[in-house]
Amino acid sequence: MAGSLNLLTDIGVGNTHPEDRETSDDIFSPSAEIALTLEVISDLTRALERAETFINDRPHWYQKCYPSTCIPLSHGTLQAKEDTEAIDRSMLAMHALKRGIEATQHVSSWLETQHTACEEAVGTLKLRAGLLRLPKGILSIILAYASHQTTSNEMVDVESSANAITKLSLVCSHFRNVMLGTPDYWDRIASSMSDDAVDAYLFRRGVGNLQIIVAMSSFKGGVELLAFWQRIAQNAHLWNRFVLHHQEANAEDMHYLVVWEPEARGVYAPGLTEILIRLPSFSRQIQLQGVEGFEFDQNDRSLHFYSSWNTPNLRSMIMENLVPVPFLGTFSLTSLQILLDFRPFRGLTMRFFTALSTFLSLCPVLRRFALEIRDSMSVENMQRNTVEVRSITELTLMFPYCSSDVPKSLFRLIHFPGIQSFELGCSLDPDGYDVMRKALSQCPSFPKLTKLSIRVLDTDYYAQLEQTKTLWFTIPSLPHLRCLEFATLDATLRPLQAYSDLPGLQTLVFKNCTADMLYFKQFCDHIRLQHRPGPPIKLRIEGCPWKNSLQEIYMAMGDPQNIGLAVDDDE
Repeated sequence: MAGSLNLLTDIGVGNTHPEDRETSDDIFSPSAEIALTLEVISDLTRALERAETFINDRPHWYQKCYPSTCIPLSHGTLQAKEDTEAIDRSMLAMHALKRGIEATQHVSSWLETQHTACEEAVGTLKLRAGLLRLPKGILSIILAYASHQTTSNEMVDVESSANAITKLSLVCSHFRNVMLGTPDYWDRIASSMSDDAVDAYLFRRGVGNLQIIVAMSSFKGGVELLAFWQRIAQNAHLWNRFVLHHQEANAEDMHYLVVWEPEARGVYAPGLTEILIRLPSFSRQIQLQGVEGFEFDQNDRSLHFYSSWNTPNLRSMIMENLVPVPFLGTFSLTSLQILLDFRPFRGLTMRFFTALSTFLSLCPVLRRFALEIRDSMSVENMQRNTVEVRSITELTLMFPYCSSDVPKSLFRLIHFPGIQSFELGCSLDPDGYDVMRKALSQCPSFPKLTKLSIRVLDTDYYAQLEQTKTLWFTIPSLPHLRCLEFATLDATLRPLQAYSDLPGLQTLVFKNCTADMLYFKQFCDHIRLQHRPGPPIKLRIEGCPWKNSLQEIYMAMGDPQNIGLAVDDDE
């Protein structure tokens, strides 16, 4: 028994971790069961080692102790007696061997299972020991990464992050102290939190850069809503990001929004840099019309609750199914994203474009603008003054299942002369090529354009609708274009007319283009042959099944300088 206790001491049984002294000592003391088990394992190991030495000297034990004899064809009484005795001896040996096999197999299986469990525990303990030796600043970054959950549903993310924080803080007191003392773990407050949780997060955060995520569906009544808001509004100086999730709103939720808006006026949030508002799709808004006296109006003040806020450092706005109205924060805005979802019917966008043109005209420093319109048509029913927005340099337009009147109306109403980067996407419906053609025809009106990206949109919603696999379009001549990118999935590309003149092109990118290689090969040949003296055009291919084939064709042609095309074969 003494040997077993020495073994226990050697492997550290009974030695507690210095960070885990908060529980009673007897939990960490070696029990009689542990000592007994290790003693049996030690005795078994010694017995097996002796047995191994014994059997190593007897590799053919059975053949030597029970030699085989030739069985004569004749049969007699003496032979029958000898055979019977040989069978009895062999059956005894076989029974002993079978018991040995079964016992050793069972013991081996048990030992392997326990060893695997020990190995995993040792690995975990070594990892924790390594983490505990890290400087507090580095450990806090690692734990923040482990606790911060990010998906498309921010309300769920906040709850998951809170659960992760709780679990990590239970690992040991050191982890807990790091978690409690690091403000970055406490940067998101959601309306689904309890009052105590909100107070704890406000107390722990303290230093600003606080994200507020609100969903009216979180509240069971107006009193609960206003109580939450009072806590949050008192700490508006800590805000960095404000989010209103309202996609699944019902009439009661919309009523809460109307009740809340007067209380939300006049907020001063000097650190607020982003506002995100997600409203229901327009089909859902139609369902809500007239329910319990509610009327959904895009100009309703409750939807634009932010318009009374003082946000001198606002930089970004993200809107779903809502076009923002001008307010003080407009003058510092540098990034704007808008999604208008008209599925499953084709909505009319003209009134939204009018509101958009008004808003953009009052954004003097806006640099990035992204607009996605789903399943829409636009009817030009009146003459309006064109707005010129010179500050925007990055433009992203996505038109899944839209009529060609949508980009036509947009560009008639709003001009973007300062665009340097333009990303354009359409779907493979019958109108897709018209949308692409209308939008691309505007590129010459972007005199500063240096980057053009063309995308075919992939969305499950449109899978059952009419599709066409051929996209006919022509890129206009763009003398200042430096980078051209295709991301066209399985669309077969065909030019409507002669290939364009792109004398200044420096980089050509094919990304996730899974259709036939023919168009891309022809386009490459046209581009390289028109290339002017200077460095060759850089060709980069990603996610295309014919990548290696096309690369080998041009690499076999010789010097990139001579053929005008340099293949980028970096993985």
